[in-house]
Amino acid sequence: MQGFYPTRFKDKCHPGFFRELGQLTLSEIGIGTFGGEPKNIVDDKITRTCVAAVRNGINVIDTSPAYRFHRSEKAVGRALEQLAGSGLREDLILLTKAGIITTPSPRISTAAYAEQELIPAGVLPRQMLGTVYSLSPTYLDFSLQRSLKYLKAEQVDIFLLESVELIAERVSPDNLLLLLEQAFSFLEQCVAAGTIRYYGISSHSGLTVAPTEKGHLPLERILRAAGESGGDNHHLRFLQAPLSLGDLRPLNTVIDTPRGKLPLPEAAAAYDLNFLAYMPLAQGQLVDNLPVELAASFPECSSDALRALQFVRSTPGVSHVSTGMRNQSHLEENLQLREYPPTPPEIWRQLFT
Repeated sequence: MQGFYPTRFKDKCHPGFFRELGQLTLSEIGIGTFGGEPKNIVDDKITRTCVAAVRNGINVIDTSPAYRFHRSEKAVGRALEQLAGSGLREDLILLTKAGIITTPSPRISTAAYAEQELIPAGVLPRQMLGTVYSLSPTYLDFSLQRSLKYLKAEQVDIFLLESVELIAERVSPDNLLLLLEQAFSFLEQCVAAGTIRYYGISSHSGLTVAPTEKGHLPLERILRAAGESGGDNHHLRFLQAPLSLGDLRPLNTVIDTPRGKLPLPEAAAAYDLNFLAYMPLAQGQLVDNLPVELAASFPECSSDALRALQFVRSTPGVSHVSTGMRNQSHLEENLQLREYPPTPPEIWRQLFT
């Protein structure tokens, strides 16, 4: 049962740092585990930083089996072992993904992995896009069970279908709808079984590419598939996409909603979805040398990295932002954002005038 975190850290965080999203309480900022070579030294850094982040008020860990050949999930699992008995584990939000077929080592091909692991598990060749991607319920079940094992957990709080545009590029809109309905129906069964709490879509480009281009993921079809699978009370509640000062695609993607035409993050909110941003520092490209004018908009921030992160956190419609923090110094810097609230919308919007 969540509730310990906001109380424990109330003297260190501004009042809105923890946000209620459905039945989940998420810190505004989460720790991402994408980057780094597949080496033990990086694994250890991820484990240590995850433990330190959770002990300092960041309760969201964003990972995926596709990150670093399964190693990031395993590193997170070791962090959870260290947190056992601390009283912090119950408030931790685990986010992982599925869809991309990745091997446990760069020395193993996906074709060999499919032959050795997936086909014996019941994932048929026709259910895979080559040997690189699958949305079939059989594969999603295989991936989820593997993730639970690596994470040493009985439940994932947020389970995202990753890079669905890879399928959308190759099938018709009707077939895409059918594949999503099958996947969502399986995920609704997982919710009922207690292995996941909510699910959604994580996309690098599909949610923001033009409708006339390959790989477009129409929000209307995604919601229709969820409704067909889970009814009005379906558990599709999250969309994730990159957003940064260097990547404004979600803000330039305007969608028709019951509240009128809105940018993607606000459109998500209009449909009772939560928008999760990632890559706010554009994989390290925005940690310095930003225009000096930004300092006036974010006077509370002591570095360009914090200004870039504050920009994303303050974007209207953004519910949460995850960012990579492999080093203790990165964590300590980002923890400064606990102390002050997002930039007010009227000041944030002045950046575009």
